[in-house]
Order: sequence, then structure tokens, then C-alpha cells
Amino acid sequence: MSTISTGKVLHQLLKDHTFLHMPSVHDALSDRLFQSIGYEAAYIGGYVSGASTTITEPLLTMTEQVQLAQNIASKIQIRLLTDPGAGWGDSLHTMRTVKEFINAGVAGIHIEDQLYPKRAHYHKYVVHGVPVEEFVEKIDFACQQRDLSDPDFVIIARTDTCRAMGLDEAVMRLNKAAEVGADIGLLYPRNLDDAKQAPKRCKLPLAYVQSRGNRDGRPIFSRKEFNGHGLCGLY
Repeated sequence: MSTISTGKVLHQLLKDHTFLHMPSVHDALSDRLFQSIGYEAAYIGGYVSGASTTITEPLLTMTEQVQLAQNIASKIQIRLLTDPGAGWGDSLHTMRTVKEFINAGVAGIHIEDQLYPKRAHYHKYVVHGVPVEEFVEKIDFACQQRDLSDPDFVIIARTDTCRAMGLDEAVMRLNKAAEVGADIGLLYPRNLDDAKQAPKRCKLPLAYVQSRGNRDGRPIFSRKEFNGHGLCGLY
């Protein structure tokens, strides 16, 4: 693996490209295949890592996710991001989560505002959002650990609250996360208008989760449409 920080390379990619496509992967082979056809980054989504092990995502441990990430990151040259959910605990647990994923060779992670432990029926789209103060504190502590361990590591603040509480709540949370140092935001727009408004109202560049059959009503965009909406990337 290169001695250059994987996060540093990812930051440069985000700076140089108007759009970064990050396919979702669950093992080193699938990531090597995407690397071979020109992708520059990939994402280990919690859903795919849970599906590949036949263990629902909320039941996966930090050890399992870190080992998976390290196994993939050690065998590829492209940048890898991953999904550590709610950081496996409170703000101090989240700090350790950041450190472990940095040591695993990952370029960045997202931290979400779901209750921990995550509920097993999470994938039924039931939102268990924590208070905004708790979420922002987690992002703050995550960024503090980033600055200590690898300033180039990418912290993505993710909120699920748009699904239950609307775009105003989700934008407010991401903007507060931006104030404490988050690099990118991630939310789940319910419709086309939400998807168009979010990049204009958020202080962070946004990633977008493109998935067919989602129950949010979240639209599927072409590459050209993504560039027009001001998004930095998708997985």
C-alpha cells in the first residue's frame, strides 16, 4: 500500500473531480474488479457487508467491519470508504472507531445519527434518530480523532432524519456537523425536490446513495444529472 495517506488521495480526487462514483463492494475481489475498469474509489456499505455474511447490519461488530475493511484495503490501490454505523457507542467509542479504521488503511467513514445499538428492524426504514446534540458531539469527537491520527482522513456526517422529520431537520443537522469539522454530508432525500434542494442548502458537499427499489421515493439520476445537482459523489 502507498505510504501516502489514502485520505489525502481521496481529498485530492474530490478536489479535482466534480463527481466521484463509488460502487458498493463487500470483498476484495469485487473491489479489484471495479479497480480494473477504472473506478477511483469504492464504498463498503453496511447493507452489503451484512448481506454478504448473512448477518443483519445492526448485529455486526466493529471487529467484523474493521477486518473486512482491512482485508479489502490491503489488496487494492483505489480509495476505500466504509460504513461504521453509529460508531459502536457514544462519542468516545466513536473516537476509537475512527482510529481503528485509519489503522485499517481506509480513506474515510461515515458516522450516522441512529440510536446505538441499532435496532434489528432498521432496514424497515424505521428511524431512531438521536438528539442533534448527541449526533454533533459524535462528529466533533470523530473529527478530533481524525486530526490526531490522520488529518486527511475523511469524516462523512450522515443523517437519516429526512425520512421521518423532513429536509429542514436533515439540513440543520448536517450544517451543525460542518461547523465541527465534517468533510462531507449524507442524507436521504424523499423526492426529487429534496434531492435538488439539499446541495443548495447544506454547507457540506454531499454524497448520494443511488439504489433502485428504495422506499424513500429517492430518485435515480444519470451521471449528467448528478453533475448538475452539485453532488460530490455517490455509492
